Amino acid sequence: MKKLDLATYRNKVNGCWAGKNIGGVLGAPFEAKRGVITAGLPHRFVELFS
Repeated sequence: MKKLDLATYRNKVNGCWAGKNIGGVLGAPFEAKRGVITAGLPHRFVELFS
């Protein structure tokens, strides 16, 4: 088994937590809708991560 130092572990946990939250925020408006949905990123997210 590979061992991680504390800084690497925290980085991985923070990345996982951030990804889960971003997915929840972006996916919430589409919950309980049926069919194929085509959606782009809101402009505010594009500006934050560019």
